[in-house]
Amino acid sequence: MPESPGYLEEKIILLEERQAFQEDTLQKLDDAVSEQQRQIMALEDQLKHLLSQFRKLESSIPDGGLAEDEKPPHY
Repeated sequence: MPESPGYLEEKIILLEERQAFQEDTLQKLDDAVSEQQRQIMALEDQLKHLLSQFRKLESSIPDGGLAEDEKPPHY
């Protein structure tokens, strides 16, 4: 028995709605991934800067000594 024209029209509308929803979802996911990538890059830049600062401080310590290796002045 052939399907009625109204049934096919409803199916097409339903498929178009699903496609629109999926396109919207994909766009939101793409936006989220792009934002996360931007945040990762910013964090990498901050880490590089902190490592550079740490190395400068480390090299400024005479004999590369650590504070925990030194005896307090009262000994």
